[in-house]
Amino acid sequence: MSIRKRLKILVVEDDFAFRTLIKNILQHAHHQIMEADRGQKALEILEKTKVDIILLDIMMPAMSGIALLRLLRSDPRMSDTAVLFCTSLSEKKTVQEAVSLGINGYLVKPISAKSLREKVNKVAGEIRPIAGNPRRTMAQLEVNIGSYRELLLAFAQGTLPQLRELQSREGNWNSMELRDSFQSIVATADNLGLDSIKYAATQALTAISSAAPDTMCKHLMNLELELERLAELVPGLFYTTV
Repeated sequence: MSIRKRLKILVVEDDFAFRTLIKNILQHAHHQIMEADRGQKALEILEKTKVDIILLDIMMPAMSGIALLRLLRSDPRMSDTAVLFCTSLSEKKTVQEAVSLGINGYLVKPISAKSLREKVNKVAGEIRPIAGNPRRTMAQLEVNIGSYRELLLAFAQGTLPQLRELQSREGNWNSMELRDSFQSIVATADNLGLDSIKYAATQALTAISSAAPDTMCKHLMNLELELERLAELVPGLFYTTV
């Protein structure tokens, strides 16, 4: 049994009908979908929100998919975000360039619901679950599912305001304060069996001494996203564990 994430996916596609098709397929798979009809709109969304996967069209007006991908890969806050390209057979050369820039896969138009789900699931399989073995954690803590839910919710609700306050400072951080915050999150996440949150906090802790402000913002956004997901999943935890 593990607690899996509800993926946050950004669909960047200028064709309304195709964008709606992708959104409907992925919503049926219970993912959270955001939309952008052009590259600049996608950047505005990504400045405020960390996503798991970007589905990106190659041919778009003003800013092409390749141009947007270059910007993503050069920005420390977004460089590790998974990207799936949507392409046609005639764009083979562009796909080769995209591969060199580090895309996670591509879909050839016209796409099928099955192929889209398979590509997304492949990327999703590479993403850490929120909790790898909650049954074992509950046994170690000697709590039932109801008490475990309460512990997780208290952790999420108590930590999120702290992270948002740190983000609001935009680089004016005290390294000792950051270290204390991240060490506390690592320890609590470890006790609660929260794999992805422990990993994100450990990455942030490791980066304190050398990270530029943009990189630290990325770590804070990653942690915030993981905790937001946890808060979303907790009410239905009994039903979302598999």
